[in-house]
Amino acid sequence: MTEPSSTNRLPQDDAVAYEVAREALGQLVGYAASRIDQEAAKPTPDEVVLATWRQRRDEWSATRAALDPYDTATVRTVLRDANQLLRSLPSA
Repeated sequence: MTEPSSTNRLPQDDAVAYEVAREALGQLVGYAASRIDQEAAKPTPDEVVLATWRQRRDEWSATRAALDPYDTATVRTVLRDANQLLRSLPSA
C-alpha cells in the first residue's frame, strides 16, 4: 500500500470526524434494524412502521456509503445531525 503524499493526506481532525460520523451512521442503522426486528416480531406487524424504519435504515446506509472524507463540510453536518438523532432516540 502506498502512503498518500502529504498534499493528499487528510488532516487528523478531519479523519477522526469522518470515522466518528461513519460510526454514528452505523449506530443509526443498527437502531433501525432493531426497531424493524421488534415490529416484525409482533403478532400483527404494522407495515407502515416497518416501511418507515426500512426507509430510514436504507437512507442512513446510503449516506454512510457515500460519505467522502475529503468533503469536510458534509462530514461535519452528518456528524452533527447523526449525533442529535442518536441523543433523541428512545431505547429500542
